Amino acid sequence: MASKIGVTAVSVSKWELDENTPKGKHLFSLANALQTEPEWLLTGNDRPIENKAYELCAYFNDLDIIDSDKCLCKQATQLTTVIPSYVFDRIGAEPSDIYCINVTGNSMEPTLNHGSVIAVDCRVKRIHDGSIYVFRQEGMLRIKQLYQYPEYVILHSYNPLFEPEKSELSKIDVIGKVVWASVFFDV
Repeated sequence: MASKIGVTAVSVSKWELDENTPKGKHLFSLANALQTEPEWLLTGNDRPIENKAYELCAYFNDLDIIDSDKCLCKQATQLTTVIPSYVFDRIGAEPSDIYCINVTGNSMEPTLNHGSVIAVDCRVKRIHDGSIYVFRQEGMLRIKQLYQYPEYVILHSYNPLFEPEKSELSKIDVIGKVVWASVFFDV
């Protein structure tokens, strides 16, 4: 169980002995692993929770596992993170349609800072001009605002230090559309 949720066996033992309680992301990971709600782990209340404010969503910290055909390689170690329920309601998605990754680099600053978590809708491969996408370009995983033309795509960064790029449409492999972000502020 410990390796499945990313903690030590000692931590799990302390939870079992009531010497400590899981908190934060570990609480959500444990609930997901046990296929229950975090509230049940904390309170023992097994009534269904109405109007949940959040959903647990797959989170991957190894960007090399991302595959555009399947959206993700399911053999990879999967963690979970919390996404507000309104995100799923607004786009008509299920938690299994979305996965989360961290932004790396500064090309999308100040909107998406290095370390921010983004939620990617794997169902959306078609480019809608001006939306942000996760895509592969010549083997490199990228996050950019895209604008599609008949023969090419413009890759736009929010950071003015980065010039827009032009790429052949055939060299862009869209993995999914960014539908939510939790911005990390570097302090």
